[in-house]
Amino acid sequence: MKTKKAILTMALLVGSATAGADIVIGDSISATRTSWPAVLQSQGGWWKNLAQSLRFGIGYKVPADLKTYDGHKRVVYALGSNDSALINMGLVTIKDFTPYFYEHMLALHGAGFKVLIIIPPTVPARNQEAIRKHQLDYCAVISAYGVPNIKCFDPDSIGYYNNTRDGLHPTDAFSVELAYAIQAELDGDWP
Repeated sequence: MKTKKAILTMALLVGSATAGADIVIGDSISATRTSWPAVLQSQGGWWKNLAQSLRFGIGYKVPADLKTYDGHKRVVYALGSNDSALINMGLVTIKDFTPYFYEHMLALHGAGFKVLIIIPPTVPARNQEAIRKHQLDYCAVISAYGVPNIKCFDPDSIGYYNNTRDGLHPTDAFSVELAYAIQAELDGDWP
């Protein structure tokens, strides 16, 4: 009995170490049971979802023990939407967000992850232009300099604006489309 249990345990450990996985760091757009990571998980993907409703880029610290050794090689970074609300209320400025964003990129890239940045979408419920412009400019600079293993995806490119259930969060049907688009980005060429 002990031998059988040991063999099963080893099979699980070996399988999960080689299966590969992706990590999500985000807010409610990535955290619900019908969100795009949940769609990919339901289709056999293995995700470590660190997304949380009401998560802000400002004040968030990338877990220090987040390493690539456990099979996770890629991170989908989707923070900034909630920070846009704070900017719109005049509680913070883009200058408050910037050092956290750069710290996140340095921590993730420095730990050896490939990082896919999801630009906060243009949505009816919230003006996100300050964060969008900041992250789009960052993406343009890293692309121009050929920084490896960081790339960006703008959900506006697949019609996010017209596919929300409440002006901010995607409909269930659009979460599926978003999931496929993000998976295609992850599986595509990396700089």
